[in-house]
Amino acid sequence: MIILGIWDGHNSSATLVKDGKIVASVSEEKFTKRKMEVNFPINSIKYCLSVLDLKPKEITNIAISTTDWGSTLTRSFSSVKSDFWYERRRHMTDKPITWDLDLQILNQTGKIKSNKLFRKISKIALSKYLSKIGFNIKNTKLHLVDHHKAHAASTYFTSGMNKATCITMDALGDGYSSTINICEDNEIKTISRNPTKDSLGLFFQEVTSLAGMRILEDEGKIMALSDYANVEEDFKNPMDKFFTVSGLKIKSNYPLYKRYQLIKNLHWRNKPENYAFMAQSALEKFTTKLFENSIKETGIKDVVWAGGIASNIKMNMKIKNINDVNKYHVYPDMGDSGLSAGAALFISNKLFGTKTYKLKDVYLGPKFDDDEILKTLKKFKKKISYEERTDSSKYAGELISNNNIVFWFQDRIETGQRALGNRSILANATNPKIKEELNLKIKKRSWYQPFCPTILKEDANKFVHEKELDRFMTMGYYLKDESIEKAKSVMNIDKSIRPQFLNDENPKYEKLLKQIKKETGNGIVLNTSFNIHGSPIVLSPEDAIKTQLHTKNKNMFIGNYHIKIK
Repeated sequence: MIILGIWDGHNSSATLVKDGKIVASVSEEKFTKRKMEVNFPINSIKYCLSVLDLKPKEITNIAISTTDWGSTLTRSFSSVKSDFWYERRRHMTDKPITWDLDLQILNQTGKIKSNKLFRKISKIALSKYLSKIGFNIKNTKLHLVDHHKAHAASTYFTSGMNKATCITMDALGDGYSSTINICEDNEIKTISRNPTKDSLGLFFQEVTSLAGMRILEDEGKIMALSDYANVEEDFKNPMDKFFTVSGLKIKSNYPLYKRYQLIKNLHWRNKPENYAFMAQSALEKFTTKLFENSIKETGIKDVVWAGGIASNIKMNMKIKNINDVNKYHVYPDMGDSGLSAGAALFISNKLFGTKTYKLKDVYLGPKFDDDEILKTLKKFKKKISYEERTDSSKYAGELISNNNIVFWFQDRIETGQRALGNRSILANATNPKIKEELNLKIKKRSWYQPFCPTILKEDANKFVHEKELDRFMTMGYYLKDESIEKAKSVMNIDKSIRPQFLNDENPKYEKLLKQIKKETGNGIVLNTSFNIHGSPIVLSPEDAIKTQLHTKNKNMFIGNYHIKIK
């Protein structure tokens, strides 16, 4: 009952599912150090197999998502993938980029759906990749899973819910941009699809691109900047005219190129923060309406969703507060890197009848034992000093409470883009000056991007009103008025936060927060991903040490070792 899941597009990844549960999952960018890696996830596959000590020839079922025109083309011609999908879309080429043309090519070709020919070509291309790394293709069944079905499976089969309304939303995949599904008794039934031409995801990518930012990566900056807008109460959003939501359908009111020109004009005429507000507000309006209509249609108030748009936590907060929503779940690796998990879970259910389960944590990537850590520390002994401490959680908590920034590297790396206490940079959540120091000296992020907190579950009612607590930083919450002073460095300008509520799934991290609570009275810490902005989260002890040396941060813990720069 083992399935290997693979995604080989932007932010490629691999996942291993055993008995219907994820036992390993990691993105290829963690190994290659190229953000949003598009190449075949060889390193990720090798890692996943190593978790269960498997050889490639022992794998008999492989699930791979998406066989539309773009995926089929780039599987067959890898040079197209490297040039267009990575260098041009991420501004990595020295050649001039005509975004009007590039984005229109992407938008137009995204309309081309999967078909028998594309699936056949994809299988041939994928078989060649897999054969090169030791898989016995003659004895291995390749299962091709629809893009949105994989997104749906990733969130439904990790929700622990028996019945749910499931919505998937992103830019495009297999010719569609969103789907509405009824999930019940471990089956996913799609009741409506919206085509690529009506994509809210492509709309938000266009907004991001015209703002001079990287699509597939900087959409969150548009969301954050929107909170700084200065608009009148009776402001009429011109972007509200771009789409119409009727029943389970989203319809673009303009052809793709016409809409792009309208957005370009709005960007030219408005301040950046007001332009961002228009886009974020329109996205929230259209998406919330689709969710309301979908829940009304299905009659099911428990909701699960995934896809790139599900990373927009401000929108998620609006959805969570819809009157008809009861329970909710967003798969933590909600973007396309989560397709490998969704494809594997979907095929596991189809072949073996495995059932939905509640995902406990996302610590599913590689770990490093004490011997490997010590070997790396000795390699850098001329530049660092280190000591082993049995009280690392306690000592780190004390340092943070005294306004020190701590690099925290422990156990297995998290899957997805959010650090949840194993590859984290930690700091005092109450000190607003910490945010400036982190941005200027370490993270190098845009000034308007807020940092996020981890909060002990036992202290949740001190900070937020809601009882439904998100463990994976996928949801926004408004702070209680009385808790604002306790969260100065982790709240947005509108008094909202994107927290991780921590229970007992990470004992060492929990112990650190309890030490902070002992020192300050509050179980809260600023928690941001352990990386320099624009680079993947650090994977290995060597990555961590190089980042410490580069940033000159004083304190780091790798396992039980406290490391300082000489």
